[in-house]
Amino acid sequence: MIIYEINGVKYKFESENDPALQALFKKYPELRNPKMVETVVHPTFMEIKGKTIDIKYSTRRKRLELVILAQDGSILVNAPYNVRQEQIEQFVLEQWDWIVTNQAAVLQRLQRKKELDEEYKRLVGDNGNGNSSEPQNTPWDSSQRPDLPTPADDPNMPLLRMEKDGVPIEIIYKKMTRLKMVIVEPDGHIQIRAPYGTKADTIRNFVNNTWDWFLEHRPNAIKDEVAFEGFRNGAKLSFLGQTLTIKVELSDCQPKVEREGDILKVKCKSPHLVSTLVSGWLGERTKEIVDDFVPKWCKTMGLNRPSVEVKYMASAWGKCYSKQRKINLHNQLIFHPIECFEMIVVHELCHFFEPNHSNRFYALMFKYLPTWTEANEVLNSKYIIKR
Repeated sequence: MIIYEINGVKYKFESENDPALQALFKKYPELRNPKMVETVVHPTFMEIKGKTIDIKYSTRRKRLELVILAQDGSILVNAPYNVRQEQIEQFVLEQWDWIVTNQAAVLQRLQRKKELDEEYKRLVGDNGNGNSSEPQNTPWDSSQRPDLPTPADDPNMPLLRMEKDGVPIEIIYKKMTRLKMVIVEPDGHIQIRAPYGTKADTIRNFVNNTWDWFLEHRPNAIKDEVAFEGFRNGAKLSFLGQTLTIKVELSDCQPKVEREGDILKVKCKSPHLVSTLVSGWLGERTKEIVDDFVPKWCKTMGLNRPSVEVKYMASAWGKCYSKQRKINLHNQLIFHPIECFEMIVVHELCHFFEPNHSNRFYALMFKYLPTWTEANEVLNSKYIIKR
């Protein structure tokens, strides 16, 4: 990067051939002889304490970032364009203990993987070219399978799945602060969501401590399959806590969806259009509810109406973005009782006053919607989470 001073003002350019600089000269010919005040050198790597540090620059980046690449254990610094070489070096030295520890862990995993690959090739007779030296019809002898390390053998390896009393348990690692047990519809299987780096023994202890809770709540998740049957003739559909039966009438008339009591009539030319028509009908009903609840509660709370987006979300019924004046609502709220829908709307609007789930936040919830705990209990019984 080259920095010029033009009429007392400093301008930054990538090089002397920068199009922006040439455009400036074209517009102001009298600036043909600017004063170059300094040049910022952009090295692509540097050597520190015997280690090679790769450097990648970005015009959009605002701060330095240190990364250990999982594929080869190399060290990468992502840096803004205006940062100096001395600043990068100082940043790396400050993080040196972290670099040594994490790079060693990555290299150890890579070495273990390499050893296992070599052992596998030796046992199955791989000649290195992807072709087995044995005949293709040679049966695989399971007794010759290499003993792969497990979390029981190596406590540093993450636990990905386990089983208790015949129930399979899947472990998912996420950026979070505490363990959660989730009973997932419609089959009631278990997911354990754990922070990165959680030890296998910690997860096992958590499962053991919450097992009675799982046995108590699992039947609720298994039996509640109404909203998951799909949109087809004769299928059951949960709508605002009520069960509707989809009835398809094939005809050449204008496609239409009508509700008559517990029957949802779908008139269309082809059964392939049923899913699209029902989804559209649910979307319209969702919009009507949002347009009813959001203005009502904004007026009650003294808020300006935020923008609202209804969409699928993996781990929340709603989200509030106070800076953007926006809330997101889960598109599956339409399956649950109207009180649950209203509770989530009030919940997200309360976050404009209190961003965290503090005592003050819950005081606001009780102030505006005293019965919110009942709706919350009903909603969580549909997608059960143990924190």
